[in-house]
Amino acid sequence: MTQNIFAVRIAHKQSKWGDYICGFCGGKFEQYKYRNPTYCSKSCKGRSRFGENGTNWKGGIKITIDGYKRIRKTEHPRSDNNGYVLESVLVAEKALYKPLPLGAEVHHINKIKHDNRPENLVICQNSSYHSTLHRRERAYKVCGYAHWRKCCYCKQYDDPQNMYIPPSTSGAYHRECMNKYCQKYYKKTGEGNDK
Repeated sequence: MTQNIFAVRIAHKQSKWGDYICGFCGGKFEQYKYRNPTYCSKSCKGRSRFGENGTNWKGGIKITIDGYKRIRKTEHPRSDNNGYVLESVLVAEKALYKPLPLGAEVHHINKIKHDNRPENLVICQNSSYHSTLHRRERAYKVCGYAHWRKCCYCKQYDDPQNMYIPPSTSGAYHRECMNKYCQKYYKKTGEGNDK
């Protein structure tokens, strides 16, 4: 009589449980039939929602808040934590036929950050050179001379021969402007008065 009860329990279990194949990893698993499962575990379910399988997948291309276009290339050495690389870097590397050196940056000539045509890109060897390009573009736009510098006190552009440029900093200024600023500062704070 006990054998019949045991046989009934096995038959009952087999009727409620079924064998399924995971929609993410392809592994076989056994699950309760009435749940209609798709994944073998919560981790497979979670991983299936990222990358190409995700609901927000847009072909591996996204535009950042800054306006740069990024492409998904997880194996690329310059990829971020999510596996995306700037498209401008990929275009520059394709034009060079080799990876960009460490520290190199890509400059957009027309300042449109998602315009990654090869003729619109300049490869800068470091961020200092990239900053110099931007500074010279601003000077040319304002006064017509790319080599002129902006005084950090009066905010006017002038020939560097008329200005003092400290060797340790990138700022330039007229000595007269600095003297006027210091005089105002010391009058306001009361420092420098001999009693």
